Amino acid sequence: MSTDLKMLMREHKMVGEIVNDPDLTADAKLFAVCVVVIMAEWRDLSSAQQKLQKRRDGGWLVRASKMAGRRPYWTKMVIAADVPRYEADYGTGTCVGVMIRREGLCGKRTHRFLTVVDPSTGAKEMRGYCTRHWSQDYADDQKRQFAEWKSNGEPTPAPNQGGTLKKYLHTDWPKLYAWAAPYRTPLDGAKPATVPRPKLTLVVNEALR
Repeated sequence: MSTDLKMLMREHKMVGEIVNDPDLTADAKLFAVCVVVIMAEWRDLSSAQQKLQKRRDGGWLVRASKMAGRRPYWTKMVIAADVPRYEADYGTGTCVGVMIRREGLCGKRTHRFLTVVDPSTGAKEMRGYCTRHWSQDYADDQKRQFAEWKSNGEPTPAPNQGGTLKKYLHTDWPKLYAWAAPYRTPLDGAKPATVPRPKLTLVVNEALR
């Protein structure tokens, strides 16, 4: 089997995997397929022809936007949305108070929202309570949890969003992430909790004796 045929079959298989990947958004799928096509087009050109074509196209990022029929900033939006990150569970938006006379959660309109955190992992969850189930104890628990989380070194869970395009496209992703979303820090994995450093307590009165 020739090298060209192998590459063609590989690209055909990759396009199928991209289209059927449930973790990719519609825009991410379109972007990835466009890039596969662009790389295939450029592969058949000589080095000199590739340089000329890249100057004409404005680079593969600009070319992908044109091929998709989108504006130039579209590629930046797609890449920014795919930055590996952890996002909290925003819940259902209704009261999560436990019912006593029947099993299950309350489900009424929320009166107060608060975000709780697991001090050992950094996993966050937004919870809402109606006027009946709200209690100041929940807010007090939240303060305690965040204080403990900070004392643990502010651990972060593994990414649960983004990072999917890396499965198909090999490039300088840290550089692309910084270009598309300088306000986000890509996560490579979970940041474990750290044991708080012991503090040395000095008793001033005894030291002055």
